[in-house]
Amino acid sequence: MFARNFHLENPINKKHQHPINLFPFLFSNVCLPERKPVAFRLGDSSSISSDDISDAFFEVTVNDLRLMLKGLKNERTAEKPLMTTKMREEREKSKMDQYERVAIRVYFPDRTVLQGFFSPKETVSAVTSFVNENLEQKNTDFYLYTTPPRIILDKPNITLFEAKLFPAAIIHFGSRDTQGSYLHSRHLQGMADFTSANEM
Repeated sequence: MFARNFHLENPINKKHQHPINLFPFLFSNVCLPERKPVAFRLGDSSSISSDDISDAFFEVTVNDLRLMLKGLKNERTAEKPLMTTKMREEREKSKMDQYERVAIRVYFPDRTVLQGFFSPKETVSAVTSFVNENLEQKNTDFYLYTTPPRIILDKPNITLFEAKLFPAAIIHFGSRDTQGSYLHSRHLQGMADFTSANEM
């Protein structure tokens, strides 16, 4: 299940931005999941696509389908002009609460992959910060995007839920700073295997 259906504009990454809660009502008492950062390398015969990921990673369960249908009904309700801001916030909170964590995999040009877990209530900037924290060179100018189609994640303050990056998503790392490898040496020296990453 690729998560990529939203419009973004500028390919320049705004580095070192921290998550900003645009709707405090939604994010009070947020329980953040453990990041569990792990890195692995794609096999030489692999291609950087959804085929690299086991079906289980993007599996849509019966419960997911129920939630999607429920979400569509809620969206129709949201179109009613009399719905108050608080009602809309409560609706969004109810939908987000269905997912305890979001699995994100960041694909790098050297075929290494960084995996971490987030709350759907966290913002895109949380993923950006996570990636930056796990780079060998912290001053690397980079941006994140999904594909296809190529969509730059340049709106740091929207939630992963709003960005449709749930319950799991593949994000790609882009940079004008060409390097042999980008991940911190601690990851390169202790790569996990693909199967172990899938089982987390």
